[in-house]
Amino acid sequence: MLVLLLLLAIPSKGSGPFSAPARPVLVAPLTAAAINGPDPFAAALGVLGVSRAEAGLDLAAMGLFGGGPFRLAWFDYLAADPWRGPVAAEQQGRGWLAQDGLAPALARAGTLAGYGVRRGLVGSVPDSWRQQLHSQRPLAAALARLRQAGGGVPPGDDPPTEDLPLDLQNDLALLLLAAEGCLIWRERLFADVPGTGLAAHLADLQRFAAVDDDQAPGAESLAHEARLDRLTAALDLAALHAGGMDLALVLDDVRGRLAARDWTAVAPRRWATGLGDVVIGSNGDDTWEGESPLLLLDPAGNDTYHTGAAVDQPQRPVALLLDLAGNDRYEASAAVAQGAALGGWAYLLDLAGDDQYLATDLAQGCGIAGIGLLYDAAGRDRYTARAHAQGAAAFGLGLLLDRGGDDQYTAFHRVQGYGYTRGCGALVDWDGADRYLADDTTIAFPSPQSAQHNTSLAQGFGFGRRADYTTGASLAGGTGWLVDGAGADQYRCGVFGQGGGYWYGLGVLSDFGGDDTYEGAWYVQAAAAHFAIGLLLDTAGADRYTATLNMAQGAGHDFSVGFLQDEAGNDRYQAPNLALGAGNANGVGYLLERAGDDVYEAKDGVNLGMARTPGTAAELALSVRRDARSLGLFVDAAGRDGYPRPTCADGRTWRDQQPGTAAQGVGTDLP
Repeated sequence: MLVLLLLLAIPSKGSGPFSAPARPVLVAPLTAAAINGPDPFAAALGVLGVSRAEAGLDLAAMGLFGGGPFRLAWFDYLAADPWRGPVAAEQQGRGWLAQDGLAPALARAGTLAGYGVRRGLVGSVPDSWRQQLHSQRPLAAALARLRQAGGGVPPGDDPPTEDLPLDLQNDLALLLLAAEGCLIWRERLFADVPGTGLAAHLADLQRFAAVDDDQAPGAESLAHEARLDRLTAALDLAALHAGGMDLALVLDDVRGRLAARDWTAVAPRRWATGLGDVVIGSNGDDTWEGESPLLLLDPAGNDTYHTGAAVDQPQRPVALLLDLAGNDRYEASAAVAQGAALGGWAYLLDLAGDDQYLATDLAQGCGIAGIGLLYDAAGRDRYTARAHAQGAAAFGLGLLLDRGGDDQYTAFHRVQGYGYTRGCGALVDWDGADRYLADDTTIAFPSPQSAQHNTSLAQGFGFGRRADYTTGASLAGGTGWLVDGAGADQYRCGVFGQGGGYWYGLGVLSDFGGDDTYEGAWYVQAAAAHFAIGLLLDTAGADRYTATLNMAQGAGHDFSVGFLQDEAGNDRYQAPNLALGAGNANGVGYLLERAGDDVYEAKDGVNLGMARTPGTAAELALSVRRDARSLGLFVDAAGRDGYPRPTCADGRTWRDQQPGTAAQGVGTDLP
């Protein structure tokens, strides 16, 4: 898989078109009217003589260079007017945080992925299931329906249901009826997929998700790619979303009542259904092993889970795990765990306690042609995984939602808000001093840009398949979101992360409070490459941004947009080449520092409102790239600031122009 990134490397300073860029030219001070205007970019754009409408991607030229199917409507919306980017990062970010519940989060994720489903908009989904409940024996009747749907499994020596309180039976039966309803939605999900059956389809999806499968191109791997493309193009993801919304609406309806109930008189029990067991645990410390149940409900205790909330088998489309209380340990030694689904729905809800989640791949809110969700309502939690985890999705939805506490997220690759084609992956944390670590110390996924760093694809990253130099079967990327509501947070990654995109992908990182630290190497902190969009919005706090190698802090490469907006605080930037509002190869980079006394430390190169279109004069004379704009915009709107070179200073404006091209930039500091 990593071979797809080999053409991304940009020459370092001192080679090719990046050798000794011309020093920006100081221009006349801005007028008081321009400084006091409502638009901080207006004066800078006036220096260039371009309007807001012109200061974006050249979409006509961009369309000449290929792409791929499944481009998101949200991508087109922002590409057409990149100035919408920070507004979208704020509106959608606050939207994730505005409501507590699975259904609102899934509704937003489905909208961002373009599924077009709004279950519950008219009428009540839980009430529609209530109308089907048996009045006297609701749980027994629901279990009987599941057994019939699962192939006519005989009841055997079932434990009783009649001794359970009727209201508890009703809540459990609602969950089981919603799970049964997902059977028809999964049939619709795969109904138009050509091939040899569901088991084969899931095997192809599992191979796609195996990030270590890095075989050289050959007949077998090309055949797999062709099967996968036919499969994923035919998926009815609206049906997937509809079933997922029904489950979420019912879970939101019952979870509060289940958590508030006195469970001391309820004995543990288990029922077999043919679609997975239905299990009630004890009030003590339980250890759970074996196959993932259809429904596992544990009322209390410090529990250990080696199973639960995992879907990867044809006969098991739904897996629900509800832990109501206790400091729990979730530990999985195999892939697909802890709210992960291939071809179905897997939801893990932990409603209280300081919890630990340990997993490998496909975990902690991961959906591959499925919906995987992990919701943790409270506590100081620790999440550890490797790849395709912590809010990751492809051809589906993957969400990790953590309501509060000082949490730590550690993983490597395609994690922490990662979205591939037709997918939306999101990590949303409401509160606490959190640490988001896309491990760049242990090198498990070495980057083509620098083998000393991992390819992270993390912390709000949208990614697609670039195949213009292989088979030509490119796929437009999905969308990845990381939203943090409050707290002094740390973000670390290697290459590709912290609000970024690749190949028509859209990635967003929104942080709404606290003194935050952002650290990365290359393509980080609102940087995007190859027809993509990356956004980073930080609304408050004294923040520190550090990028060590290339392309960072509001940088767009190859018809891409990178937009970093910091609203307040005394901030410090340590920047490499191509950073701080830089455009390259017909890309656009914006940086807006709205308030605070800020310090900018930048290496020599293309940064602080500069742009370049690489290539020799002879090469550019034969390409439309010469006349398609590359644009860099840097604006510091207030405060007493420090800069690395004399042409950039408080109250000054500087301009950059690459002769013989449409590459230009401007930086301005407004006192």
